[in-house]
Amino acid sequence: MVRGAAEGLGRGQEERLRLDYDLWSKVREVIDRLDQMVAAANPDDVEAGAAVFPFTVVLDDLAGNSLVENPYAPAADPAVTTTRYDRTPTQDMALGLQPSANAKQSGAIDDADPSHKNAANAAAVPGHVEIADNLAIGRKEVISFPTDCPSCFRAATTDMCVVDIPHFKECIIMSLACEACGYRSNEVKGGGGVPTHGTRITLRCASPADLGREVLKSDTAGVAVPELDLVLEEGGLQG
Repeated sequence: MVRGAAEGLGRGQEERLRLDYDLWSKVREVIDRLDQMVAAANPDDVEAGAAVFPFTVVLDDLAGNSLVENPYAPAADPAVTTTRYDRTPTQDMALGLQPSANAKQSGAIDDADPSHKNAANAAAVPGHVEIADNLAIGRKEVISFPTDCPSCFRAATTDMCVVDIPHFKECIIMSLACEACGYRSNEVKGGGGVPTHGTRITLRCASPADLGREVLKSDTAGVAVPELDLVLEEGGLQG
């Protein structure tokens, strides 16, 4: 994830250098710092590790569809803090959820007005976080359908499977493999309804081992590294 952020920021550097040298210089400093963090993932590079640790990565997902791997499961992860929070009416709108009738009548959303929160988008009990007790491994049913390859535009096949991930949620896995040109694509999308809570996952990285986690980041999640004043908005890792 950190490497992807550095690469994404680097793609616009040539244009920034041409238009605004000060902005290019500031972004260059952030990219260099991210590169240091990537280098620190190598436990043999003690110098790089001393330069960046500790630091914090915050994954904030309005839809609660993101996850950071817990290498200590089923025990709790000492480096991760997960907070589930009630969304504001404005955040609901960002997910395509409608505000209350009062908000529509006023013509503007006021997050400070509780009546603007649509009850359909809130938990049954205020402040209560609902956790599904679903330990199913998966439906084990693969559906195939014809599609066009996005690379060579020839006929290809996409395989789709709905899986219930234990202690997480229902996900849709899609895979495309083109026999004509060899193009391959894999996607994981959240299934089911939008959860009533957003999720904020805070990972405190104190050693290279803390960087060796798989991160599932949805397109509704943003990433922040407070030590760098770096905020990556929802939708990708490009900054």
